[in-house]
Amino acid sequence: MVVSNYASPHDPSPIPFRTTQGQPKNSKHVHFQPDHIDIPSPDLTLVTPTAAQSHSLTLAGLAFAAASGVLSGMSLILAKAAVELLVLTLDWWRTGNGENQFERAESWFLVGGLVVGALLQLVYLNYSLTFASPALICPLAFCFFNLSSIFGMSPSLLSFVYGS
Repeated sequence: MVVSNYASPHDPSPIPFRTTQGQPKNSKHVHFQPDHIDIPSPDLTLVTPTAAQSHSLTLAGLAFAAASGVLSGMSLILAKAAVELLVLTLDWWRTGNGENQFERAESWFLVGGLVVGALLQLVYLNYSLTFASPALICPLAFCFFNLSSIFGMSPSLLSFVYGS
């Protein structure tokens, strides 16, 4: 087995370096074993996916990872804008210069978009980890995060450089 596949949700193998046998005989742990447990067992059988289905699940996981990375990059941009609005508002409270930025509906839409984007990127990351291995998902999501935050910042960088 490949070492990077130990964390895959599709692999039932034990975690490496963990004992798979019972406690040693000199252990002081006492295990409670009731005589009878009435737990209804459902008639579910686990089906192993075919190669095509496994490929489709991996692609779905990669797509969710890409979406999560893009949403987290955009959430970073929205967080920077929200902090700037907060700084301007605090400056208005402290000195009286400027105006309260949170009197406008656009500011609240920005904060709402930040919250929704942050929650959705976590949901999509969770979906992606259920479909594919973390060895694939984490680097891909990070790369999309970097790309989206760089390209999302580029208009503000250009206006800063050229002074427009």
